[in-house]
Amino acid sequence: MLSKDVIPCRGTAPETCSTARCQRGCLTLDEMSFRICDRFAETGCRDSSDVDYLRWYADLVAPFGSGAAVLELGMKYGTGLALWSAFLPDGLAVGVDIDLTMYRQNYGTLQRRGFLRGSNFFALEADATTPAMIEALAGLEGPRRPRLLFDLVVEDTSHFSRDIIRSFELLFPSRFLAPGGLYVVEDMDAMHGPDNQQTAREYFHNMSAAVLSRVHPLVSQAEGLVEEVTFLRRRIVIK
Repeated sequence: MLSKDVIPCRGTAPETCSTARCQRGCLTLDEMSFRICDRFAETGCRDSSDVDYLRWYADLVAPFGSGAAVLELGMKYGTGLALWSAFLPDGLAVGVDIDLTMYRQNYGTLQRRGFLRGSNFFALEADATTPAMIEALAGLEGPRRPRLLFDLVVEDTSHFSRDIIRSFELLFPSRFLAPGGLYVVEDMDAMHGPDNQQTAREYFHNMSAAVLSRVHPLVSQAEGLVEEVTFLRRRIVIK
């Protein structure tokens, strides 16, 4: 089970919390991130002083409740997996990475800091741009979890446009995204790839325009498959 010191603090405005602990005796996503991370080492820290994601994510998943299911593509050190599994104690956190070596090396550190002690998380080694990922997700289903549905998918893989597009086209139309679920592509300012390649920015920009006319393949192949495309600072949200 989770350490008694790692208690999720949802619905609390950041200004009501100290930098170390919430006044109510629980931790926000930001504070969990500080608990996890070594501030003097590159360990995948995601606190809002860096990229301002976590306060936004806390608000984003609030409507889904503590039982939400989150899928993270590109988990690297496992800090995101640790944060989500602690923040959603009644939910599910699944991380996928093409190579789990760094996660395995960091696993003991995460546990010593009070994280990944429960049974509501899974780490899968698979290429998020191939059907192998879909097969790996299907392998999590069983008598206790007959159907796996994610309320939130976070894409944070290679930052190559071709990989971003492939993962999206593989997962978004799949049965694993819950109705009303959200697909977030992070770090849109950090994309790289050949100049002659369609960029992910262009891809989602075209999709946002096509939502109005229903002409994009993913918009038109099934009624209402893509409802919204929202552009934010450094990230895109598709619903």
